[in-house]
Amino acid sequence: MGAEKNARLLLNEILSEKIEYLAFLEGDDFWLKRDKLQKQYTFLSDNPNYQLVCSNISIQNSDGVFLRNRFDFSQDNIDFNFKYILKKNHISTCSVMIRTYQISQHPIPKVHFRDKYFWFRLLTTGDCRYINDVTASYTLHDGGSYTNLLYYEKSIKRAKDYWVYSKLFPEYKQDFILSMVWLYLKAFVAALKRFEISGFFLVIKKA
Repeated sequence: MGAEKNARLLLNEILSEKIEYLAFLEGDDFWLKRDKLQKQYTFLSDNPNYQLVCSNISIQNSDGVFLRNRFDFSQDNIDFNFKYILKKNHISTCSVMIRTYQISQHPIPKVHFRDKYFWFRLLTTGDCRYINDVTASYTLHDGGSYTNLLYYEKSIKRAKDYWVYSKLFPEYKQDFILSMVWLYLKAFVAALKRFEISGFFLVIKKA
């Protein structure tokens, strides 16, 4: 079986065990704070109107050299809702803890960026609390599968996902369609600047 199918099976198995909370850590990313999980668990336990909690992260290269923090917010705490995340993805997967109930009640669709689906599904019934603290580190690899995607390829794959979401979340269909059109336009302009129009249409066909 391929890595994608294995990941889906593993996630379905985890969710079927009726685990109430779930935190994510992929590859060689790592958590920086010993009390990260405890603080996030306490927050979700004490605040039932929130479906997930996240934080800032640091970004390092494959040699372990610090590059930057991902965000530069001045506020200590920020609440994200569905429409906010539709326009700006300020949720870093390695920093997140979620409630699993909403995820476990629906089949996981086949999309390119599955974590974004989780955020949307959860945000239909509550908010996300962003805590302005650096609790995790993300490793940026030159040869990573996401890093290696061409700019327009990322936009096209996001647009394809948004088409799926427009059907899954009909109350936000118009928002997804508008975002999808904008992503395709951005992708086309990016390909045009690089004289890669044939590559643009090839990605659309394959994505």
